[in-house]
Amino acid sequence: MDFVSNLWASIFTPGTTPTLVKATHGSFIALEITLVFMLVATKSLHFVALLVLATGLWIAITWFISESSRLTEQASKNSLKNDASEIAVKSSREIESTSASASTSASPSASTSASTSKSGSPSFSPSISPPVSTSTAGASTSTRPRRKKRTV
Repeated sequence: MDFVSNLWASIFTPGTTPTLVKATHGSFIALEITLVFMLVATKSLHFVALLVLATGLWIAITWFISESSRLTEQASKNSLKNDASEIAVKSSREIESTSASASTSASPSASTSASTSKSGSPSFSPSISPPVSTSTAGASTSTRPRRKKRTV
């Protein structure tokens, strides 16, 4: 019963989980066995085609699962590297700010310029203007092409 509850929970979990991968492989094994038995029982070429299609789909899904897990591992490694570099950048900024505050306490004119440089960051306030109409008088402003009227 634990497998079924894990499978149900894995449906709502992003990415692939080991339970979902096991269920996928189990269902494809059952499909392959069923198609082989149907091929033996009926000797129909239709089941050969279905067997080839099911095998190709199983291989493609297995490849996708392996690539997805490889990319997830690679992304986690890169995020660890990015986290380490962000920490290094933050610590270097803290060192710079403490050295700047030490130099500002030495001279009063430097404190005004330092406070100006800290608060003088450029602000960005985009202006939003209404869209410009390029239509001429009597022309349609729709971007869809007009349908031709049918004549009967």
